[in-house]
Amino acid sequence: MAHEIIDNFLPEPAFVALRDQMINPDFPWFYHPGTASAGATGLHDFQFVHLFYWQSSWRSPMAYLLDPVIQLIQPKALIKIKANLTTPTPTNVRGGWHRDYDFACTTAVLYLNDNNGYTEFESGEKVESVANRFVKFDSLTNHVGVTATDSNHRVLINFNYFQ
Repeated sequence: MAHEIIDNFLPEPAFVALRDQMINPDFPWFYHPGTASAGATGLHDFQFVHLFYWQSSWRSPMAYLLDPVIQLIQPKALIKIKANLTTPTPTNVRGGWHRDYDFACTTAVLYLNDNNGYTEFESGEKVESVANRFVKFDSLTNHVGVTATDSNHRVLINFNYFQ
C-alpha cells in the first residue's frame, strides 16, 4: 500500500473538539525520554506522549475523544493508539528511519496542528503537518518524523490497526 493522504479527515466540529481538548494545558501529557526516531539526540531527544490504546485495552480516560476517528477508520482490531507532542527545535531535526511494526497492518497519523514539521518516507516523499490531515500507510514502510521550528508544538496521533 502506498501512503494515502486525506485532508479535512474529520468533520470540522469533531476535529475542533478533539484538537481543543488535546492542545490544552489541562490535557494529561507525559514526558518520555527519547523518541521513536534514533536521529534526535541530546536536548531534542524527548517528547510528550499520551497512550490511548495498548495491549488490547483502552488506557486513557480520554479515549472518547477518538470516537469520530474510530467511526471513520472502522478497524477490525486496534493495536496501538498514541499521541505525540514535540517541542520546537532550532532547525528541523530528522529522527531515524523506523517501522512502527514488523508485520503487516495499517499505520496512520492524524496531525492536530499546522507546522513546518513533516513525516518523510524512504522514497523521499514528505507529508506536511497540516491540521486535520490523515495519512495512512503499510506498517512495513520505513518513515521518519521531523520536528517543527515554527510552532510551540507539533501534535499528532499515531494509529496502528488491522483493516
